[in-house]
Amino acid sequence: MSDNHPMLAEAAERFFSAKVDQEAILAFEQSGLDHTLWTAARALGLSRPGESVDAGEGWQASEIVLRAGGRHAAPMPLAEEVVAAQLASAAGISLPPGSVGVGLACRPAEDPGLWACEAPFGRDLDHLLVVGGGGDGLELRLHACTGAPHGSGENVAGEPRDVLLVDPQSAIENKVVDLPEDVLTTLLAAARTSQMAGALETILALSVAYAREREQFGRKIGKFQAVQQQLAVLAGQVAAAGVAAADAARALDQRGLPAAKFGSPEDPSFEIAVAKVVVGEAAEFGPRIAHQVLGAIGFTHEHRLQFFTRRLWAWRAECGSAAFWAERLGRFGLATENGGLWKILTDRSGPAQETKGPRD
Repeated sequence: MSDNHPMLAEAAERFFSAKVDQEAILAFEQSGLDHTLWTAARALGLSRPGESVDAGEGWQASEIVLRAGGRHAAPMPLAEEVVAAQLASAAGISLPPGSVGVGLACRPAEDPGLWACEAPFGRDLDHLLVVGGGGDGLELRLHACTGAPHGSGENVAGEPRDVLLVDPQSAIENKVVDLPEDVLTTLLAAARTSQMAGALETILALSVAYAREREQFGRKIGKFQAVQQQLAVLAGQVAAAGVAAADAARALDQRGLPAAKFGSPEDPSFEIAVAKVVVGEAAEFGPRIAHQVLGAIGFTHEHRLQFFTRRLWAWRAECGSAAFWAERLGRFGLATENGGLWKILTDRSGPAQETKGPRD
């Protein structure tokens, strides 16, 4: 791993610790994205961390930043720009200045010739990276975002989930690549696992701190065996989530971008699926334990816990739920011939073939 990674981790943690507090998150939920804060994060390179590390370590660098952002519930389109920048770089698309996001589930709009794309933080983007069918493969298109969103909404965490209209003929730049149609969703799923791993670390820290302070029946509640047991379960979930998220990032750096055949030796989607299942399950049971430990206070706006649990609930459902990815893994296992699944699993734990960028 690059020597730049510890410095990147320190810089990200220092920035989010200093700039993202409870007041900043509340202001985001009431007034929307703080563009000054977002510009400062981008100026430090936190939205495109792959540009500051050695080649072949961009996703692992991104995982470090995304996990730090998740630990602080950073109210900004961090994962979306990380994915857009990494994919554009691999495809040879030059990104102009300004914020860039991804367009998901693009479909024909009511207006002839236009496409409607689901765009997280769409109202705040300068550019949008979308995918479409090309003559010889998948076409990546970069569009300028003009005008108001065609549809606006929010997830349970208050993060914008908009719909933008794009004209396929007005792309600033486009490239045809050999990638699966769900490449954006798969890569964003990997990014979400890193954010969730960070948020889980924080709810564990909040739960432990509260158990050490809160008294019931004349004792700290952390002294009760039932509470200790639940905190131990939560700690195990957090540890497993962190390992899974990091492994997905490692697989992306070692194996390259997702391949058309799920689970093939050069495809990192297998590790991404595992991460989305493991982290998704932790995001389901972890908040449950945390809120049991803290009781009603954890649901109030005066306490930080609910900022993280609401994000966990939102992120676990996006880009395919744990059940969706578990089914995909299950079908892959059932299709493996002659009981060879164990060999496939052990082979994947070793060094992978270097396949950087889209396959020509």
